[in-house]
Amino acid sequence: MYSLFLKIYINQPEVGDLSSVWDNPASLLRKADKIKTLKVIRKEKDKLYTRWEVDIEGATLSWYEEDVLDREKGLINFKMRSGDFGDFFGYWRITPTRRNKLRLELKVNYDWGIPILEPYVKRVLEKKTRVMWKSFLQAVKQALESDG
Repeated sequence: MYSLFLKIYINQPEVGDLSSVWDNPASLLRKADKIKTLKVIRKEKDKLYTRWEVDIEGATLSWYEEDVLDREKGLINFKMRSGDFGDFFGYWRITPTRRNKLRLELKVNYDWGIPILEPYVKRVLEKKTRVMWKSFLQAVKQALESDG
């Protein structure tokens, strides 16, 4: 199981609902070129169901996930329901800081689902996925700063 934790600071003192960023996926996708598809399939009161497709150096990976929203805590927990990974889950969290900014965190845990090859390609895959998630985190930051 590979675990990735990233954080970035947003120049906003507050934000409404973190999941609202997913309402305009086309804007996010223009800023994060490694994310090919992000589509909200269904919305419920405290859940989103999203389909993702990403490009990792020419290899396309896709999955369908359930996102559970906790608006009071500024938290979105996600878990893959089907897709190209052995397992995939994590969270997005946004918290205020003392400097009138917000901290956006992303934690992703996944199992590549290829135990025979993993010892040989694990480091390369980890590096490439880190670059992909960093670009997406930056796109979310830009969306939150421009929408306030």
